[in-house]
Amino acid sequence: MSTASQALFSPIWPLAKIGLKELASRLICSGRNPDAAPLLMFVFDSVSAMSASFLFLGSIEITSVLPMISIDIIENLVLSIRVVYNIQKYKDLKFKASKSSVYNEHQQKIRTMEIKIELLEKQMCEPVYTPIVLHSDTDIEADDDEDVEYAEKVELLEGEALVCMNQALRLLLNFLASEGSEIMSSFWALVMIPCFNMSQNKKFMYTFDVLSKANFEKAILFCVVDLALEMLTFISMAIIIRITCDINVFRVFFGFARLRKIHRPMLAICCCITIAAFSFFMKHYGIDPRFKWDEFN
Repeated sequence: MSTASQALFSPIWPLAKIGLKELASRLICSGRNPDAAPLLMFVFDSVSAMSASFLFLGSIEITSVLPMISIDIIENLVLSIRVVYNIQKYKDLKFKASKSSVYNEHQQKIRTMEIKIELLEKQMCEPVYTPIVLHSDTDIEADDDEDVEYAEKVELLEGEALVCMNQALRLLLNFLASEGSEIMSSFWALVMIPCFNMSQNKKFMYTFDVLSKANFEKAILFCVVDLALEMLTFISMAIIIRITCDINVFRVFFGFARLRKIHRPMLAICCCITIAAFSFFMKHYGIDPRFKWDEFN
C-alpha cells in the first residue's frame, strides 16, 4: 500500500475492529455462553495485530502508524475506565445495601426497646395480673410490612451490585484477552520481520526486495514501539485497577482461563493465526511468482 493509502486506511482498520468486537461481544453475552467473549476478543485482536504488522510493512510512515497506536491506546483507556466505573458502582451499591440493612436492624432494636419501655410503664401503673396488650394486630402488620420493604430494598441493591460486578469482570476479561493477544502478535511480528530480512533468498521476496535499510529500520521501530506501548498500557491499567479496586487482574484472568480450560486453546489459536498470517503474506505479498520451491537452497 502507498503512504497515502496507509494514512487513509490506518484509522479505519482499528475502528472497524472495535465495532466488530463490540457487536460480537454483545451478541455473545446475550446468548447462552457469554464466557466465550474473552476468547473471541483474543481471536479478533490476534488477527488484527498480525495483519497490521504485515500490512504496513512495505512503507512505514508516522502518518499510518500514529492513528493505529492512538486509537488502540484510547480503546484500552476507555475499557479500563468502564471496568473501574462498574467496580466503583458495585462498591457504592454494596455500601448502600449494608447501610440499609444496618438501618433496618437499628429500627428493629428501637422498636424492641420501645416495647420494653411500654411494658415497664404499664407494669408500674397497673396491677401485675392485668393482661397487657402492647400492640394491636394492625401495628404488628405495619411493622412486618416495613421489614419486608427494607428487605426488598436491600435485595434490590445487592442484585444491582452483582450485575455491576459481573459486567466489570467481563470487561476486565475482554481487556486482558485483547491485550494478551496483541502483545503476543507484536512479539511474533518482531521476530519474523528480521528473519525475513536476513534470509538468503530475500531476492525472491519482492516486498523485501524493495525494502530499503531505512524502511526496514522503520518497520522494526514500529514493532518495538507497538510492543512496548502494548505492554506499558497493559501493566499500567493492571496497576490502576489494583490500586483503585484492589483486584489482581492477572489472578482473575489465569483463574478464569484455568476454570474454563481455555489457556491452552488461546496459545494454540495465537500460533495458528500467526502461521496463517505468515503463509498469506508469503503467498500474496512476499514470494515472487517465478520462485520455484524445488530450486530453494
